[in-house]
Amino acid sequence: MSHHEALSTNDELRIAAFVQKGRASVADQISPPRMGVEEVKGARAVFDEAVTELATAGFPVGWNQTATAWAQHPISTLFESSPGWLMAGAAAAPGAQFWGSIS
Repeated sequence: MSHHEALSTNDELRIAAFVQKGRASVADQISPPRMGVEEVKGARAVFDEAVTELATAGFPVGWNQTATAWAQHPISTLFESSPGWLMAGAAAAPGAQFWGSIS
């Protein structure tokens, strides 16, 4: 008998498996795994490289350019960014229930 068959026919086994998974989940939440210093440095290096690649490809990442544009040309930046804000607002207005029912 396979594990799936045993779980589907044996209530005690199913309850025991459920309790075991629940305990493991609680234990993970209490003491989540932590990254070491070297892992953090490696992750940061990968992130920095990805941001550099995106910026080099013409996809600005972050707020530096936007903040500079707002400081130098606030009125024109307002008009340039308004369509994006309006489209984002129109897309968000129907709410999650609408977007979830589309698919």
